[in-house]
Amino acid sequence: MKLSILLTLSILILQGPGVAIGSPVAPNQIPVGNDEALVYISEQEDVRIWGSQLTLAPGKPDENLVRDPWIECESVKDPVCDFAKPNYNPSASINLGKCENGASENCLVGLRVKRDGVLLPAEFISAVPGTKTFPAVPELGLFDTGAASLFDVPGAPHSGGTLYLAGARVTSNYDAKTKRFVHTDMYVTIYPVALQGQNLSRPGANSCLWNYENQCWEAVPFPKGLTFGVELRVVNELGGWFLGRFQSPNIQVAKFSNTNNQMVVDAEPVEVPRFAYLTKKSELTAADKIAVGNVGGTNALFEDRPARLGNDGFDTSVFGMLAHFKDRVSDTATATTSHWRMRTTSRNGGNKCLTQYDKVLGIVSTNATAYDGFAPQFKDGYLDYKVAGLHYSPDGKTLNVGTYDLVISSETARCLYGFTNAPVSATVTVVGTGDQNVASTVVSEKDGWLKLAAYGFTFSEKEIKVKLSQPLTKSLSEFSGSSKTLSAKQKNEVSALMKKVSSNPKFICTGTYVKPADKAIALSRAKAVCNYAKGIDKNHSFFAQAKQTKAASYDGKVLISSK
Repeated sequence: MKLSILLTLSILILQGPGVAIGSPVAPNQIPVGNDEALVYISEQEDVRIWGSQLTLAPGKPDENLVRDPWIECESVKDPVCDFAKPNYNPSASINLGKCENGASENCLVGLRVKRDGVLLPAEFISAVPGTKTFPAVPELGLFDTGAASLFDVPGAPHSGGTLYLAGARVTSNYDAKTKRFVHTDMYVTIYPVALQGQNLSRPGANSCLWNYENQCWEAVPFPKGLTFGVELRVVNELGGWFLGRFQSPNIQVAKFSNTNNQMVVDAEPVEVPRFAYLTKKSELTAADKIAVGNVGGTNALFEDRPARLGNDGFDTSVFGMLAHFKDRVSDTATATTSHWRMRTTSRNGGNKCLTQYDKVLGIVSTNATAYDGFAPQFKDGYLDYKVAGLHYSPDGKTLNVGTYDLVISSETARCLYGFTNAPVSATVTVVGTGDQNVASTVVSEKDGWLKLAAYGFTFSEKEIKVKLSQPLTKSLSEFSGSSKTLSAKQKNEVSALMKKVSSNPKFICTGTYVKPADKAIALSRAKAVCNYAKGIDKNHSFFAQAKQTKAASYDGKVLISSK
């Protein structure tokens, strides 16, 4: 198939300060004048490195927000690539090329597209044209480099044809002590793409995913009703937590070799409300500049060129940035764009169960404009996660509605809570300012993964709290004679159970009896057990009951169950 499919695109021209309010154009497509500054939350436009590259990254800006330039190297032998250069950090961005055979490592096996659960044929066309690679250097820990892949999926037409881009990129940082690159993060993305035929990018804007021979390839919206995914092989140093821009994910991870894991991820794309604020540079106050924080492009504030000041949506600093500027845009999104993307996060909350990078622990995904780039925090028995967004869609009337998915390995959940292999249940709660509208929550466990979700909540800043629990029943030691008072041994048994299932909301104490005449004493014993348990922790509900049994071995016993 020739890479010459044309798409006629309408071009929207925006004029004047504040045009981002209610406009239907994503931040990367908004023209910015030489005297203007665009403050925006990026939807990770920086992942558009479809080839591979070595760079020397500058340190933080100085007190005047001036930052040294980036330096790109052709290879590790490039004279400009001095890994010892002061105030610079050597890094590598390695795209995984298409797997050549069944034994290939660090590569993309293929694109997955499903309709009603059935895989559609996806034909590999070529690597993205015009992209760079650099030679592998095994002694430095750099494996073979490639470029993102183009696929044709005739059964999944979109507004610009049937072509899709799938890219998987590993980022690595140079360790001066070991003199090797350490692989830190992975980015995986899928785009429906269309070819304009010529570069029609507007001054100060960038609507092209990439340019090649004066042709502009653009992303177009995902078609409805389909599930998308990737299968890939990647170095097993990359594990821990993944952040996602998709909904209802399913994940499979298996060992492929001594150095690689094979991973399959399928999910539905999501619509993300976007934030952008365009103004004159002269109108940015000192408080505005502080709220923008440490972003690229700040040098342009002092030069005769457009200033594009973007923070990634997963950076926790964007919560303050969004709160500072949201009134300037009437709490309204500039656009809503569709995405399928995931990335690792090397940030963690310190819990030993959440910081194991030699295995995949879980995926957190949301359509929120801003979200927490850390692994979920485990605090007071809850997994906490923060999201924030603008209240209204670009029309200024329709409410933006949130999605949240958590897929956590059953092993990790049991590590956090000390559970056994018995089934696990959970509650998902969305709390925070604004409307308390939660349309639905979903909890299930299958094939070693616990899946939780909350859909339908509206935005402002929110905290999503997940509490896991596991039903458990304990048969207490026998009461002595006609005693209704707990022995020291029974008290210890109740205390141990309460600590083990402290996250469970409800406890039932059941006194059992064989002869009807013993019902009253059975109920009294059950009440005594519940009262003692309540004295240990009042933050639960307790219910005492008596039940007749035909099993002589249970006569006169009390069972305490958690739910």
